[in-house]
Amino acid sequence: SHGLIQAARSDNGYRIYGEEAVERARIAHLLFELGVQRDLVRAVLACTGDVSVDVHRATSDQLAEVRDAMAARIAELSAAHERISEVVDLTASAASA
Repeated sequence: SHGLIQAARSDNGYRIYGEEAVERARIAHLLFELGVQRDLVRAVLACTGDVSVDVHRATSDQLAEVRDAMAARIAELSAAHERISEVVDLTASAASA
């Protein structure tokens, strides 16, 4: 988890994760899957603690930028999907004619 999750150690050296750490790991994993940079993941995880309203606001603003970039990419992919579907339909029609 890129040093973002803290774990205790058992006597045999195995890491022991509490429920809070497991939830933080789930959040971090989701954000990494979405392509969010490590610094922003760290900021999001920090917002679960006792931090100032300014930190929460800045993190929220950064996440909104990521969300908006994703929405733009989704729109681009949807448009490309429609164009490819049109080509597939045209080639299928031509093949059956």
